[in-house]
Amino acid sequence: MSSKEIPKKIILAVLSFIFFTFAPLAINAFLIKQAGVGNTITAILEGVASETFTGTLKQTCDKQGSLTYQECEVLVLDNLCAQYADKASCVGIGEKGKDYFIRNVVLPNAVSKVNELRIPKTDIKVSELDTIVNNLFVISIALTLVSVILMVMVISTPENVLKTLGMNVILVGLPMFILAYLGAASLPALVEQGGADLGSPELVSAVSTVIMENIGPLLESQKQIGVLLTVLGLAAIAASKTLFREKRLLRK
Repeated sequence: MSSKEIPKKIILAVLSFIFFTFAPLAINAFLIKQAGVGNTITAILEGVASETFTGTLKQTCDKQGSLTYQECEVLVLDNLCAQYADKASCVGIGEKGKDYFIRNVVLPNAVSKVNELRIPKTDIKVSELDTIVNNLFVISIALTLVSVILMVMVISTPENVLKTLGMNVILVGLPMFILAYLGAASLPALVEQGGADLGSPELVSAVSTVIMENIGPLLESQKQIGVLLTVLGLAAIAASKTLFREKRLLRK
């Protein structure tokens, strides 16, 4: 390797590092942006609250002999409402049913509290995450595009462009697929382990199902994009070896 090639190799290494650092961030930020951090949190809280109150009502009202299940549910909801709202908001809440109680009393209160929480070891509130994800997407996509443009400018031949970009795309796609696959496989167990304090195995399982219903599509999208990028990278490398070989044969 000549001394003139060394700076070029270093520049390509730096640009490649930028690419396979920020390209996954851009992809994941886009997926999270589409789902919405706030929307996902709200959906998970609603699902968890629904499962929790369903279990609580069933456990309480199944033991009642003097009241019907419906009468017991109305009474329990009226008593629970005071923990989440003022008296005026709780008037007739039991008659409106569990779903109304969760969506209009429990959920706004829970979402408000969660939004005020701060990410550990930072001053970032949960309510600010959507804005941060949007900014991260813009910055990551810009750096990814700049790194690709500069790589194309630095690399001298189309063959090497295909080979280098193909390898970089594989280094983005393959880890993305592997991490998403491992995440999808291990997340239910982690959720159940973290929810062990809930006591009831049925409730823990139900909460795990709710979380997977909301997080699962994101992980599935990551797996699909990872496979697609890996295939595209392999195709680019294969093209660099076959297309230009044919050109060399034509020259002979």
